[in-house]
Amino acid sequence: MNIKRISQLSEVIDRKSHYFVSAFLEDESWDLPHSDLISFLAVAWNDPRFGWNFATSFIGSSRHIGDCGIYEIWIWRAYHHAAGLVCDEVIEAALAIDQSHCRIKANILKAVLVDFRLDWPEMARIAQVEEEVLRAYEALFFNVRGRDKTYVNFIVYPDGILSEMREDYIITEDIGNLMMRASYSYGIHEALELARIRTSEKTMDIQEACEEFKYRVLKRAELLVKLGGLNHKCPAIDLALQLILIEKKKRQRPEASVGIEAGGGLVRAIASDIARIKADDRRFHELVAQCDARQAEKRSATVK
Repeated sequence: MNIKRISQLSEVIDRKSHYFVSAFLEDESWDLPHSDLISFLAVAWNDPRFGWNFATSFIGSSRHIGDCGIYEIWIWRAYHHAAGLVCDEVIEAALAIDQSHCRIKANILKAVLVDFRLDWPEMARIAQVEEEVLRAYEALFFNVRGRDKTYVNFIVYPDGILSEMREDYIITEDIGNLMMRASYSYGIHEALELARIRTSEKTMDIQEACEEFKYRVLKRAELLVKLGGLNHKCPAIDLALQLILIEKKKRQRPEASVGIEAGGGLVRAIASDIARIKADDRRFHELVAQCDARQAEKRSATVK
């Protein structure tokens, strides 16, 4: 369901429903035409549960859902099930997955839904649910398909890259968020690894993997430097500096790369280089301190 259709449905929702009223902010005092609808749209456009909330807003309402030009099948089925008019097994299954006791299943469904490389049959196979249940869950509780990239980024990364800056991010972040972000960025198989669900083994080229690792570390550090990270203690920048020093030492000692691809030689070479860096750790931190001192002098001179 796209943003245009959500706007159309918002026009017909009962203004007295809990969903509509709860969108208002008590401290807002707009003097604009239709300010109540504007407040609601701000919520509805960014609500992945819009389908379910909209369908249930008609329960007990004086406005009948059949008079509102609604053609979305999952909204119709959700309303009739929630109102007790029918017992819909598909809606019931989607509702069950949405409950806290099915957290792991919900995490898997959210992860497959944000891997946009997958089609519906493949997503259902990986998540081990019927395709109808998956479609109902997406339409009612986690609407991300058919939405613009800005909205999906907001759902996956509500705080942007800042959430990943914390040193304890991997340990303290919710596993569902980690799975969703892994799937969105790299694919569903990485997300399933986080849930300890065995997937088909993939062959890995060690040299290629190390180059990919270095690229990601340096790319992230570059972004942090642009954002002013040099003025703060940042593990990502420290790691990038270590990698740069390792590469510099390798260029000075070409023989260090001999036999790198044989029998774990690359791992041993990197471990050896890191050991040498640590042995020269005092000198490294002296250089960093000198850089910090120069930066401080420049800032002081600018202030004066």
